[in-house]
Amino acid sequence: PIHLSGGVPVRLTISNQSGQTHEFHAPEFFYWAKIQRGRVPGGVLRLTSGQRSVITLTPRRGSYKLKCGPFGHAFLGMSTMIIVH
Repeated sequence: PIHLSGGVPVRLTISNQSGQTHEFHAPEFFYWAKIQRGRVPGGVLRLTSGQRSVITLTPRRGSYKLKCGPFGHAFLGMSTMIIVH
């Protein structure tokens, strides 16, 4: 799981170092966070091979599901929780 502190600004750097497209799919997390820099349309960050994104936000306390969106990726283990204390 990813652990963050509620109400404390954080800079997330998300990189896709694989050879295919992946998605950082956490709509509830991004909905409740106060995003200061970066964009996450619909709570889904889609990254092609070699792409990187930097998002600065202040998370809200809670537990949020995180998964990779393409079919079968979550089943293969590409999922976890974001826990904001």
